[in-house]
This record gives sequence, structure tokens and C-alpha cells, in this order.
Amino acid sequence: MPIPKIKENIGDLNKDVRSYIHAKYDYLELRMLKKISRIFTRLLKLFLLCFLAVVVVTLLSFAASFWIGGQIESYGGGFLIVAGFYFLIMLIILLFGKMIFRSGIIRKVSQEITRMKKVIVEIIKS
Repeated sequence: MPIPKIKENIGDLNKDVRSYIHAKYDYLELRMLKKISRIFTRLLKLFLLCFLAVVVVTLLSFAASFWIGGQIESYGGGFLIVAGFYFLIMLIILLFGKMIFRSGIIRKVSQEITRMKKVIVEIIKS
């Protein structure tokens, strides 16, 4: 085989490899864009749900305060009882929060890491 023909084949191979690398890079970009859009969608959804939950809890707290206040004939007392209930919940979270939430957070983070590893392995294999 003549040298110019080998050089031509190597040149074609070089172009094909570059084209393949660019295609893989574009594919990786699209995968990451998809993942990022899912994350932001989930964050937006979580934000909206938290906002609505705060509104609902606030309105229910006012309703409970007025109802308890009407039952004990002291609206101030009703508000103090509801505030005491929230204070009790706050103390429980402060004292036992690490124990309650840590295992769930560790489990979720490890699941995400495992998923990302699978994606990376899949991209490398293909």
C-alpha cells in the first residue's frame, strides 16, 4: 500500500474520531441539560408546594387559635396555646432533628450518586 494512501486513511480516521468525540460531547451536553431541567423543575415544584403549605398552615393556625380562644373565652389564650404547640414541635426538631432527618438525607444523596455513576458508566461504554 503506498504511503499517500495510508496518510489519506489516517486523515479520514482522524476526522471520524473527531466527529465521534464531538457527537459524544453533544450527547453529554443534552443529557446534562435534561438532568438540570429536571432538577430545576423539582425545585420550583418544591418551592411552590412549600409556599402553599405555609399559607395553609398559617390560615389553619389562625382558625385554630380563634376556635380555641372561643372555647376558653380568651382569644389571646387560644393564640398562646397554638404558639405553644408550634414551640413544642420546634423543640422536638431541635433535639431529635439529626436523628430523624439524617438517615433519609444520606439515603437520598447516595441514591443520586449511584444514578449519576450509572449515567457516567453508560456514557463511557457507548
